[in-house]
Amino acid sequence: MEFSVITIITLTISALLLIASVKVLAGKGWILGFLRGFSGFLMVLLAVAVALGGLNLGLYGACSSSQSIANVSFEKVSLQSYQASVVDIKSGRATDLMLDGDMWSAGVQRLRFPLFGGKEFCRLSSLNTRYYSVEQQAARPTSDIVFGASTLGFDLYSLASNVFVPGIVADYEETAFQPMEQGILFSVKRGESDFVISSLNTNHD
Repeated sequence: MEFSVITIITLTISALLLIASVKVLAGKGWILGFLRGFSGFLMVLLAVAVALGGLNLGLYGACSSSQSIANVSFEKVSLQSYQASVVDIKSGRATDLMLDGDMWSAGVQRLRFPLFGGKEFCRLSSLNTRYYSVEQQAARPTSDIVFGASTLGFDLYSLASNVFVPGIVADYEETAFQPMEQGILFSVKRGESDFVISSLNTNHD
C-alpha cells in the first residue's frame, strides 16, 4: 500500500502516544495511581484511533483537478439493466455490479486537511441510478450501491462527519446523472469546481 505523508505522520504520532502512555502506566506512586492509570488508558485509545485513522486514510486517493478517482464501464444485459465494472484508481481493485435504470451518478467522499495546506483526499463512495421516465422512477426499483471504507471497523470519514475532529473537514458530493452506455469507459474525477463524469473514449459497440 502506498502511504501518503499525512498517513505516515499520523502513524508516527500514534507510536509516540503509545510510548508516552506506557511510561505513564509504568510510573510509581499510589496517590495519583487512579488518575495515572485513567490518563494512560485514554492515551492508548487515542494512539489506536490515530493509527487506525492513518491506515484508513490509505484507502483514499489524492484529490486534485482532473485526476481520476475511478473508471466505470457498462455492459447492457437487458432493457434498463446493466452490468457495471468499477475500477478504483488508488487500489486498482475491480468490482462488478448489476444496476437497474437508465442513468447513473457517482457519490464521492472527500477529506480535507486545512492544517496541511488544504490537502484533499477522496474516494468513490456510491453509485446511484434513475430512470428517464417519472412514472418508472416512482414505480420501479433503482440501484443505490455503497462502497464501504473502514479499517478494522474504523471509518475516518464517518467520524469526521458526525463529530468534530480537529484539522479534518469531511464532505460529500454527487455528480450529475449520465446515461449508462455500453462501449464507453467513464472516468469519475475532480473538475474545476466539483466532481464530474467524463468519457475516456467514444467507441460504441
